[in-house]
Amino acid sequence: MSAQAPFDTAAAKPYKGAESYQVEDGQLFFGRDGEAAQVIAKILASRFTLLHAQSGAGKTSLVNARVIPGLESRGWQAFRILPQNDPVESIRAATFQYLLPNPILERLAIERAWQSLAPNNAELTLDELLHLYDELEIRDVRRRALVGRVTLPTVRSVTEPTSADPYFCRVLRSCIEMESFVEHLVAIRQARHSKHGPIIDFSGGSKVSELLEILDDTNLISSYERLVNELKVPGRDLHVFFEHLIETYGRHRTRFGLVLILDQFEEVFTRFIDPGVTVTEYLGELPDWRLRWELFQQLERLCGNQSGATAALDGQWHAGLPLPIRYVISMRDEYIAQLEPMRQFAALEDSSYHLNLLDKEEAQAAIAEPAKIFGYTYQADCFRLIVKQLTKEDRFVEPAHLQLVCDKLWNEKGRELARIGRDQVSNGAIPVIEEAVFTELGETKGILKSFFTDFLDEIDSESRQEILDILEPLVTTSGTRNIIERDRLINAPFRNRQKRKELLNLLVNHTIVRIEPRLGGYFVEITHEFLIGPILEAIAEAGNKDPEYRSYRIALKTLERLHGSSIAGTTPPLNHQEFLILHRHREGVYWDSWSAEAMVRCSIGYGYRQLMEIWLQMFSRLHTATPTTVAGLMQSAINQGDREVLCLAELRMVNENQSATLGLSLEQVELIWRSELTWAIDSEVDHVKYWTERMLAHG
Repeated sequence: MSAQAPFDTAAAKPYKGAESYQVEDGQLFFGRDGEAAQVIAKILASRFTLLHAQSGAGKTSLVNARVIPGLESRGWQAFRILPQNDPVESIRAATFQYLLPNPILERLAIERAWQSLAPNNAELTLDELLHLYDELEIRDVRRRALVGRVTLPTVRSVTEPTSADPYFCRVLRSCIEMESFVEHLVAIRQARHSKHGPIIDFSGGSKVSELLEILDDTNLISSYERLVNELKVPGRDLHVFFEHLIETYGRHRTRFGLVLILDQFEEVFTRFIDPGVTVTEYLGELPDWRLRWELFQQLERLCGNQSGATAALDGQWHAGLPLPIRYVISMRDEYIAQLEPMRQFAALEDSSYHLNLLDKEEAQAAIAEPAKIFGYTYQADCFRLIVKQLTKEDRFVEPAHLQLVCDKLWNEKGRELARIGRDQVSNGAIPVIEEAVFTELGETKGILKSFFTDFLDEIDSESRQEILDILEPLVTTSGTRNIIERDRLINAPFRNRQKRKELLNLLVNHTIVRIEPRLGGYFVEITHEFLIGPILEAIAEAGNKDPEYRSYRIALKTLERLHGSSIAGTTPPLNHQEFLILHRHREGVYWDSWSAEAMVRCSIGYGYRQLMEIWLQMFSRLHTATPTTVAGLMQSAINQGDREVLCLAELRMVNENQSATLGLSLEQVELIWRSELTWAIDSEVDHVKYWTERMLAHG
C-alpha cells in the first residue's frame, strides 16, 4: 500500500525564512547536530542549564528542532515555555498543555493521520499507520502537517488545554514509543482510581479503530477532566503544584522527568519592570514587575525545598529526593548579567552553553541539504558565492541571513525546480539554481534589501511610519551605521513608548536590528550595512509620497528640539504651519504639560480662539501642580527680567493658592494681572476681576 501523494510545493518549503524552526521541522534542520548533543548532555548532567547566544543565532530553532526531540527520545518530558504576561502561570499552563493533552485531541490527531494516509479509511493497525507515515518523503507536506499541533473545535472547559502536541504526534515523530502513549492513558485512569471504562491495553498490532474507541469512551474523558481539575491546585506555589502533579500523575509512569525550557527569558527583564517615578500614561499597561521576583522565588523554592518530595529513579520512587525536574534558561547574551538573583540557588556557571553562529561547514550543510531533499541543488559557482557573501570575519554565518537568502531563492526558482526534480532524479540529473538567478536578484545584498521592503509592506501604515522613525537615527548623516541607546529610542518625546518598544522587538525578531550591551547600557544598531540603503530609500519614499507626513515629522522634531526650554511670553514657539499640522495630528502625539502649553501659546499668538479652548483643556488634563511656594515662584519670576507673563502652569498654581498671595508687591500683582489678561478664557472671568481689583487696591 503506497502513501505517496502529489508533492504540494505551495505548502511545503525547505527553508524557514524569518520564522523559527518548530518541533515538526526537525528533518529539515541541518548544521547543528554537535551543538544539540552538547546542550542535551549539559541538561542531563545538571539541574539548571543556561543556553545563551546573540540575537539571530537560532536558539529557539535549536531547542525546537533538536533539543526537545532529543530529550523526548531519552524519556524526558521536555517543553518550551514563554514568560508572556505571567511567568508563573505560563509554567503551569504549558505543563498542562504538554503533559496532559485532552484525549479528544489524541483522537483528532489519529483521525487526521488515518484519513490522510489510508485510502478510503481502510482498516489498519497502528504499526501499519506508522509505516505509511514513515514512507512519506520528507518534502511531502503531510510529513509536517500530521505531527503539528491539534486544537479543539470548541472550548469545553476553561480548565482544560484546548491546543496541544498530542502523544500520538510524538509517536509519529519517533520521539517516543507506543508503550509511553499507553502508559500515559493508563496513568490518567489510575490517577483517578477509576475502576470503570475500557481496558487500556493496545500495541502496534492493535487496530486504529480500537484505539479510537478507547479514546471515545466517556469514562476516560471524565477521568481526564477530573484529573485536570484536581491538579488545578489553589494558590500560585509551583512547588506545591509540581509535587501534587508528580504524586497524582507522575508516580504512575515508569520513567517521569520534566525539562522546563524557559525560552526568551530576557523578556523577564524587559517586560516586568518598575518604571518608578518616571512612569507616565504613555507607557501603557505594563505587567506587574513583582511577577519577575515571584518567578525567582518560585524557582528557588522548586530547587531548594526537598521535604516530602518524591522522585522516580530508574523506575523506582523514593522519598526525600529533589523533584525530577530540569530547568533550562534560554536567552540573549546581553541579559546574562541580570541573572544575578538566580545565581544564589542555581549554579549557572557550571552548566552554561554559548551558541555561536554557524561555521562555514555548518552553513554549507544548512544550505545544501534541505535543497537536496526537495530535489534540486545549487550550481557550484552559485553555492560558493552565497557562502562567501554570507560569511563574516571569514568564519561565521548568521543563520537568520542564510535562511532569508535561501528562502528567497526557493520562492524565485527552487519551487519550480522541485516540481520537476522528481522525474529528473531518476535519470541522475538534479536541477540546479544557477548563479545567474542569484545575480539577477541582486545577490545577498539585493535579496536582503527585498527582505526589508517586503517586511515594510506587511506592516500597517501607522506602524510603518513609526518604524522608519525608529530606524532613521540608526543611520549617520554620512550613511553608516549609528549606535543609539535603546531607552532613547523607546522613550522618544511625544511618542507611544509601549508601541515603540513592541516595534523595536519586532525589528529585532526580524533580524533588522540587534541590541547589545555596551558602555554600561544597551545599545541598538542595524544588523548589517546592506540594510542602510533600503532604510534611507524607504524614509525618502515615505516623505515623497506623503508631503503631509514629511511636514508632520519636521514639526514633531522641532517640538522635540524645543522640549523643556523656556517659553515665557506670548511669542509662539512653533511657526504657523508647524502649529497647524501638529494640531491636525494631535491624536497621534503623546503630549505633556510643556508641549500642551506651547500649543496654547501658539493658538493665542496666531489668533485661533476655538483652538485655544481645545489646548487649554489638554493642558488642564495633563498639568499637575508643583510644590513650589507662591512667594518663591513670584520672586523667581521678578528676578527674570524678561518674563512678560507667567506660564500657564504657574498662573494655575497662583490661582489655586490665592490666600498665599496677600503680601505680594505691586510689581508681582501686575505680573499676575498681565498674565491673566493674556491667558484668561470666558470661564476664568472671576480670576481677571479678582486681580484687576488687586491692581486697583495698589493704586
